[in-house]
Amino acid sequence: MDILIGLFLCFLLLMIAVQKGFFLGYALFLCWIIFTCIAKKKGKTNKEILLMSYEGGKRSFLILQIFLLIGCIMSVWITAGTLPTLMYYCLNYIAPNWFVLFSFLICALISFLIGSSFGAVSTMGIALITLARGGNIPLSLMTGAIMSGVYFGDRGSPVSSAAALTATVTNVEHMTNVKNMSLSCILPFLLSIVFYGGFSLFHPLKLANSPLPSALTTSFVISPLMLIPALILFLLPVLKVGVKSSMFLSILSALLLSLTIQKATFLSVLKAMLLGVTFESGPLSGVLSSGGIRSMLITYVMLFISCSLAGIFECIHAFESLEILIQKYNRSPRRRFGLTAIVGMLSCAFGCNQTIATIITHDIMKPCYKDTEQNQFALDISNSTIIIAGLIPWCVASFVPISMLGVHNAAYLPFAFYMYSIPISSFLLFPISGKAKF
Repeated sequence: MDILIGLFLCFLLLMIAVQKGFFLGYALFLCWIIFTCIAKKKGKTNKEILLMSYEGGKRSFLILQIFLLIGCIMSVWITAGTLPTLMYYCLNYIAPNWFVLFSFLICALISFLIGSSFGAVSTMGIALITLARGGNIPLSLMTGAIMSGVYFGDRGSPVSSAAALTATVTNVEHMTNVKNMSLSCILPFLLSIVFYGGFSLFHPLKLANSPLPSALTTSFVISPLMLIPALILFLLPVLKVGVKSSMFLSILSALLLSLTIQKATFLSVLKAMLLGVTFESGPLSGVLSSGGIRSMLITYVMLFISCSLAGIFECIHAFESLEILIQKYNRSPRRRFGLTAIVGMLSCAFGCNQTIATIITHDIMKPCYKDTEQNQFALDISNSTIIIAGLIPWCVASFVPISMLGVHNAAYLPFAFYMYSIPISSFLLFPISGKAKF
């Protein structure tokens, strides 16, 4: 009963934090305090609680470097003109009759390159929704296409922090999981092209020339040369170069472009990488922005607290009864994936956070997977919890992007086709026994 009350209080705290816009780290820390008190009541000593918290938090150490590199990439790609060049070409060559489909594909490309749903929404997503508002395209449809696109990369990019977290908690090789995710998304991706292509024909863009392309050419040197950092990040992992090495080389190339072609000073680029980039006024205001390393450190604090909280869950065996119940129904790989998806959905709904939902899902479902099935475990979490988080309207993974887009409701859900086709197709493609047929 204590654990149920604690979970309910945590749910309320996280809901309030999301709705009021408070820093989620404060709510997570209060959740940690609540379960520390529960652990004390169950007879655990302060030393045991702190040790388990540290052991849980230690899981996050492995991806701290990737978090910092992601923060750098987002900023230095702006100062180098890489993101502005991508936006310029995309906005200039979108066919009005295929606008919705191209929006999905463009957001998928940007999110895959930068590995962040928030980053893709705050750049290309805002530009596209701005065009859609003036072009008589239903905002719910456009939001669904944009959310589907940005979660293509948030789930499956080699530089995605969510993918790195999944690989870390399941103790699998990161690029192996990325390859498995790539195979499992082929059918949903093709079906999504048909889905958004059909809606594009019924809802073409009706808009005069946008000021954004000219604003981009005024503020940056636009050239195919500026795409070198993106090509490095895309091609090197394919050539089996390590993700962190690929990210570092991409940052280095973008730094050189910033200093030589864009004529930025070294101190201004360094400041951008540390503190972020923001346009306070003009056509690019609210369209191009990045939080830099600082924003990723804030995200990492949330991740560390979430992992520490998971350590306390293990310490007090918070989900032991649920684990026993689940194992009774774990009779086939298909049913096991279904249970993982249900646990993931509930974890997202009550945890209000993709990170803590991933960790809780892993801790609950871990007994259902053998040591030799960890690659499948990582893939199942990626195909359920990671993507479902963006379908829970009050979850940070959904609430923040749709707030950026200025669409403060759940009307986009029926049109987020790619997002719900991933778990559905994964479930249906599982045979009665064995692995999924991807």
